[in-house]
Amino acid sequence: MEFQMKLFDGLAKYRPQALGVLRIMTALQFLEHGSQKLFNFPISAQPHALNSLSLTSGILESCLTSKKQNQQRLETPHLAVTYRPVREPQYAA
Repeated sequence: MEFQMKLFDGLAKYRPQALGVLRIMTALQFLEHGSQKLFNFPISAQPHALNSLSLTSGILESCLTSKKQNQQRLETPHLAVTYRPVREPQYAA
């Protein structure tokens, strides 16, 4: 027990540096996740034809354009998304 207390007391002086490294690594992970969502980089192991971010932005753009044009009905062929079931699950068992 006494050994553990000495060990933790000795490591306490490195706490600010450890928190800084933790914050930097967390920011890099957020940056990687955002760049993968927006730019598909780094390339995902499971390519998706249309990710949720692109679909949501397309729907919002069409809705706001329609509102700006006095609720005029718009043709949206770019939002014609078809879903096909997969034969095997794409998640780890």
